[in-house]
Amino acid sequence: MAAQEMQHLKHCELPETEIKGEIERLKEIQNLNGHIDVTEFKSQLKETMWRETIVIRTEEKLKGALNKINDLENQFKFCGTQKYQQLICALEFQNLIEVGRAIILAALHRRESRGSHYREDFPQLDPSWNKKILLRKQNENISIFEE
Repeated sequence: MAAQEMQHLKHCELPETEIKGEIERLKEIQNLNGHIDVTEFKSQLKETMWRETIVIRTEEKLKGALNKINDLENQFKFCGTQKYQQLICALEFQNLIEVGRAIILAALHRRESRGSHYREDFPQLDPSWNKKILLRKQNENISIFEE
């Protein structure tokens, strides 16, 4: 079914500026020569997401998790990526930061409890929230839309 749907989609050309930007990002990561092992940051990120966003959410816990993610991202420049495995871990870490931030922003935006999304500060299901939350990354910002 999915394969049939994909046949109808047109090939998407990537803008040259995006390709060059991604190459530069990879070079920057590859040249990090800090003293902190990126696996430590990745562990801290996983622990923060597990502890603050998985089961019972509150605005306070979600904002605290967002601050922790921002701190980890700011400290990323002190990591070392001299070894191939460190480089792979650094790329994973950056992707996890983006996904974690998107999860937290969507959870903060939805001010109700629905399905596995439980907000202790908004415990009731709210029919007005029977909609999708869409996130779109534009440059370095994440925009939130409702559908």
